[in-house]
Amino acid sequence: MKIAIGALNVSKEYYEELVKFIEKELKLTVSSKFVDENIVKVNKKINSLLENKFVDLAVMIEPFGIASFMIGSKNKNVICAPACDELTAKMTKRHNNSNLLIIASAITGLEMAKQISKNFLTTPYDGGRHQVRVDMLKSLLEGE
Repeated sequence: MKIAIGALNVSKEYYEELVKFIEKELKLTVSSKFVDENIVKVNKKINSLLENKFVDLAVMIEPFGIASFMIGSKNKNVICAPACDELTAKMTKRHNNSNLLIIASAITGLEMAKQISKNFLTTPYDGGRHQVRVDMLKSLLEGE
């Protein structure tokens, strides 16, 4: 599984701790990492990797999560979800097959962010009856 993580400079320390947790504790490889002061620039990189299927999952970290969610929700092959608790992260993956997790670093404590990331990155998609919703989301993004 290929994972990308992006963050704003203001969330850099938080981002570094989260990357360390994902790589050391979860034993997953983060193949693409981006930190910049420009939220649009970082989001474009992350979303491009997902759109072109260079990575399977991505996490975007910024203070409030609003801009990253708005940018991510407009991209083909990207199903993004903000999460501030473990259950939301797990269920958005199980039921929506989300591939972009948005974490608000100014709102979500680092220890909670670790658990949110763990649930998002390790929970499988349930498929089945949920595929109808995923197909509808994809058709919206493709303009059908």
